[in-house]
Amino acid sequence: MLTKVIVQVEFHPTNDGIIYFYNNLERNLVYKSNDTGKTFSTTKINNTLAKIAVTANVVFFISKGLFKSTDSGVNFTFYQTLLIIFLTLAEIILP
Repeated sequence: MLTKVIVQVEFHPTNDGIIYFYNNLERNLVYKSNDTGKTFSTTKINNTLAKIAVTANVVFFISKGLFKSTDSGVNFTFYQTLLIIFLTLAEIILP
């Protein structure tokens, strides 16, 4: 029997009552709570989650690219390919 394990939890930076997470068995669902975890809603995505990042106004997730939500995780749109992200980081890190 497989057990659900929370892979990552992220809190909104200015509102501790807003929580995002995903688990190991449903890596295409972003869970969100607005009430400190009493209830959760889900947003299904068409990719496998690898990482979630939350800012005051935007939620990002990394999968086969970088996806961005400007409506608090209700909808996500493709933002950038991973190759562009890695090249940008290389430009910053390498002299």
